[in-house]
Amino acid sequence: MRPTPVLFFCGLTLVGCASDEAKDSAAQPTELDRAWAAYDISPPSDAVETWLNGTPFLWPEQVCVPVDSLQTLPASAERTTLDDGSEAVCFWDAFSGNTPEGMDFTDLSTCELAWTQGPPWFAKPERVHRSDDALLDDPAFVAELEWVRDQVRTSGCACCHASGVGSGHTSGFDMDAPGVWTDSMTNAQLAMGAGWFPEHGLFGHFSADLNHGFDRRDTLFASTDPDRMAAFFASEFERRGGTDADLDEAQGQFDALFGRLFDAPTECITPYEGWVDGVITWNSDTPVRQVYILELDAETPGFPPNLDRPNGTVWALYVEPTADPLAPGVLSPGEVPLGTVQMVPEDGPLQLTSGRTYRLYATPDVMIPSQLDCTFTAP
Repeated sequence: MRPTPVLFFCGLTLVGCASDEAKDSAAQPTELDRAWAAYDISPPSDAVETWLNGTPFLWPEQVCVPVDSLQTLPASAERTTLDDGSEAVCFWDAFSGNTPEGMDFTDLSTCELAWTQGPPWFAKPERVHRSDDALLDDPAFVAELEWVRDQVRTSGCACCHASGVGSGHTSGFDMDAPGVWTDSMTNAQLAMGAGWFPEHGLFGHFSADLNHGFDRRDTLFASTDPDRMAAFFASEFERRGGTDADLDEAQGQFDALFGRLFDAPTECITPYEGWVDGVITWNSDTPVRQVYILELDAETPGFPPNLDRPNGTVWALYVEPTADPLAPGVLSPGEVPLGTVQMVPEDGPLQLTSGRTYRLYATPDVMIPSQLDCTFTAP
């Protein structure tokens, strides 16, 4: 079983002595109300549910899809010439990866990798805010609403947040919800979408030149125009009357997602944790899938592709997805058992300096609370 990560109404106005006609008019559902009344997102199928909860984190892969196998391809899409001379569209199959602008992520991916890189549970998208139908008569607003939706649909985020791509698992909020789809997002989520909290960077990202021009260094959702993306969510927060309380809620969500990345390690306590009698152990029976030895000033390992091996990583060992995780007391520093891959150093054995203090870090899976985070002195 994959361990569960620790993550991700209308105002009321009192009016006295309103006429019966006004009351009847106010009570009539609008076209948007009717659309939301008919809107329903089903839970994932049993097969998808099993995949979500039983599959460990699957690392991003660059996948190349032959152009001649695609029914449609935007004229601006970057093509790659393969060794055999054929052309393909290559993309990073990950929640932080993007397909070419004008495509849906599911045009090229099954979402199976992206699903393992986020929370596995289902949270039914609902209407959490009621926008005025008249907004949909504003061409400028609709253009921005649709542009942001289409940008996000190119990314692995669409696997969980855009029902229109047909992934089979839409959860939390839905960028294909009726009309003003931001009505499925809370004000706190709008604030995070605007890039006002640094979670966009801590989720990891690919450089824009390797990701079809999509950049997520400054916004939660990758975009070919991050300033425009940030401005949209900031404008929605303001339109909805976002408050300091909403910002506090967003801060709480950020802390739940990433607060542990800033916790300082403790000193290993022999014989309960650390490098004990030649093996790595921790004070728990929970097995782990990533084990690190780090310099003391290294950041805590986070999301791939650019944060899972921070500067100062001395040794990084990953358990392959098809292999069983490692129990405490079965691994010696520098050992590479069957079913594991040594990611750092890429070549050569682990080398530690005797008498130097290092940090041991081990986690059940990417971004799961660690089972081991302490300092030791190399013998």
